[in-house]
Amino acid sequence: MKRFIVISLMIAVAFALTPGYVFSGEVKSEVAPKVNINSATADELVVLEGITSESAESIIKYRMTNGPFKNLDELSKVKGIDVELIKSIKEKIIVE
Repeated sequence: MKRFIVISLMIAVAFALTPGYVFSGEVKSEVAPKVNINSATADELVVLEGITSESAESIIKYRMTNGPFKNLDELSKVKGIDVELIKSIKEKIIVE
């Protein structure tokens, strides 16, 4: 019985000292990287809610024709992209 307690205690200490098993009280959430609309591929754009494969292709076509976007508002000039959609994804996209 004594041996069981010692082994259990050793295992508990090992887990407590192992990174990832110590609870610090902080809740960490993973934040998805923002999508750069000036360099994103169609596959990267469609992960944004509301962006279809057709609108992703329109964004790329607009970018190729007019050059890089200067700001998020310019995205409203793309066929199939309206102001409401831009508002809903603006926290997930960047213009670089």
